[in-house]
Amino acid sequence: MVVAAGALGAFVLWPRPAKEALSLGKRLEASGDAAGAVAAYGRVCELAPADEELCGFAKPHAAALELRIAEGKLEKLAFTDARTDLDRLSPSAVKHVASEAAALAKSKDLTSGIRWEESLKLTD
Repeated sequence: MVVAAGALGAFVLWPRPAKEALSLGKRLEASGDAAGAVAAYGRVCELAPADEELCGFAKPHAAALELRIAEGKLEKLAFTDARTDLDRLSPSAVKHVASEAAALAKSKDLTSGIRWEESLKLTD
């Protein structure tokens, strides 16, 4: 919340666009559009970075969804893409997501999968 003073006296500027972005993120998440929800939640924190209620909700939800997206890429055998996502998440400020991402990034399955993808490129 921001208090501003002007010709009409003091008034409050509510973070309405951030609330709308949060609402959109929740709807997209509920509908299964994880990537869209991540983008909407990211917008919340761009619009209201210091708002504990809004950004404090959006940031961990976005990080958890990004981890789920990376896990989905692993399931689809898109190992290099998954590694890129996991590397981006590893330094996340959301500690439990960062530790899960770092552990998954070091997993034997991912390492073997990346080697497999690289060997396929050599045979093309």
